[in-house]
Amino acid sequence: MAFLFGLLLALAALALFLPLWERLESALSRATAAVTAPGKGGRRPVWHPEGVEVLLREAGYERLTPLTFYAICAAGAVGGALLGNLIAPGVVVVLLAGAVGGVLFPFNLMTGRAERRARERRQQLAEAIETMRGLMKVGYGLERALEFLANEGPPLMRPAMRRAVAALRTGGLRAALEELRGQLASYDGDRLALSLAAAAAYGGRNTGDVLDNLARAVRDDLLVRQEAEAEMARQVLAARIIGGMPIVVLAAMFRFSSDYAAVYREPLGQSVLAAVFACIVLGYILMRRAMQLPKEGRLVVDLAMEGEA
Repeated sequence: MAFLFGLLLALAALALFLPLWERLESALSRATAAVTAPGKGGRRPVWHPEGVEVLLREAGYERLTPLTFYAICAAGAVGGALLGNLIAPGVVVVLLAGAVGGVLFPFNLMTGRAERRARERRQQLAEAIETMRGLMKVGYGLERALEFLANEGPPLMRPAMRRAVAALRTGGLRAALEELRGQLASYDGDRLALSLAAAAAYGGRNTGDVLDNLARAVRDDLLVRQEAEAEMARQVLAARIIGGMPIVVLAAMFRFSSDYAAVYREPLGQSVLAAVFACIVLGYILMRRAMQLPKEGRLVVDLAMEGEA
């Protein structure tokens, strides 16, 4: 039984690594670049306090500080260690694996929440652009359209629109568009600011058509990404099943067949477990990295030039 379990663990690790073999080098190079040059690209690694702060903001937990989040991770480590000790009493490797899983669990939850919130923001941005287009076509000016969206627009867009209205009243159109770009902080937000600046610079008669085309482009991009994410979600589920299967078998063995699991209480057996757990975790992380969609960049827009043209 012990030999069978070891064979199952090895097969699970192999199944995780085979799909990643060709992408392993590039994924490792990206991970190395993230560690050696954390400031490059303007974003720290996710475990860095600044990276945690960005992750919490993207997930919608602005009031949660990085220190509090680290405390939650520490509590997760304690809970995971207790669970590991419950599954395999006295097995240090299982206890440590449970602690590591407890630390990573809050990060996984926040990452999933941030991804869902990003999709919602893109959907609501498209709705806001369509609403702005309709308002401006019936005679609303930009300020009145922004005021309407600040009060009645999609919930995730209201704070950005409120700040844009305040900047418009105090600093003019360029300040409002810069504020809007900073609040939205996305490729679509840059396109919206550029479209409004161009419409203001070259005449506002076609502003509604410009916004109509922009809303359609955002919708089309969103549909493409949703289809790709749906396909990748199935692959992620398969990776979780493959990675979780040996853990379930391990828990069953330690709880119901302690005699067969005795070999994994020895130093050599625990070393094997540590190596296999490391391979499973690393394989899962690399698989998630390989299946991530490329993040959209930002447009370099000189709104002052557009406004003065």
